Amino acid sequence: MKLIKWIFSKFSAIEVIVLMISITISTFLIIPVFTPQTKVEGAQIIMPTVDVYNTEGGRPVPLFDTYFFIKYEETSERELDAVKNAVNDYLVPYHKLFDRHNDYFAVDPVNPKFPTDDEKANLPLLHNLKYINDHMGEEIEIEKPLYDLLSISKTYSTTTKNNAFNMFIGGVYDFWKPIINTYNASQDPLNNGGQKSKLEELVSYIPLTNEDIDQTLVLKNIDDKYYVTFNEFNNSGTKLSISVGAVAKGMMTDILKDTLV
Repeated sequence: MKLIKWIFSKFSAIEVIVLMISITISTFLIIPVFTPQTKVEGAQIIMPTVDVYNTEGGRPVPLFDTYFFIKYEETSERELDAVKNAVNDYLVPYHKLFDRHNDYFAVDPVNPKFPTDDEKANLPLLHNLKYINDHMGEEIEIEKPLYDLLSISKTYSTTTKNNAFNMFIGGVYDFWKPIINTYNASQDPLNNGGQKSKLEELVSYIPLTNEDIDQTLVLKNIDDKYYVTFNEFNNSGTKLSISVGAVAKGMMTDILKDTLV
């Protein structure tokens, strides 16, 4: 009460009103600076906000055919947006490089969802894993992340005991996938001589020794440019293909971890 009387003794009524309005405006300006941002807690599935289309357009391609769970301590919405941007910057281009099932353009069409016939015929293709599998015997310049993936996979193929890991099982994987997804006992190689012979043929095309693996996959690093040559083995032709999905997922997890930290 004494403070109010003192204020009115020092200032006119109009000055008091101006003073109160100034204090009120200042309060609204200052409060947001010191008010904590909205908090987000717990594990969240972080997905890219960018859709990825192969050369045919249509429906988006599921990235890495998997989910990446990112768990947070309490953090701000602004930081969460930064994480989502990081996922776009890394998960999207790395998926395109590591994909063995889809072709992608090296230069985006005007509308990636609906590429024109002219764009399909003339735009260059990205040199990804599918491109390598489709261009057996050619030396191909590739980007460093794909070179690193192939190098790591090749090392695992030559050092894992009893060939428990081998990067050249694409044909065997493609053989088993439909049988496992819709299992029919008559298609199982244990019960089907034709299927058994087909499987044995595919297995015979897989290089197992270090020497054979070195001859099948040749990697070069010359003046910070990266090259790969994927050669057939045992007269395999196109029945041999590289498949490194498990390593790609693990490598992508490590890259995201390092980036977010």
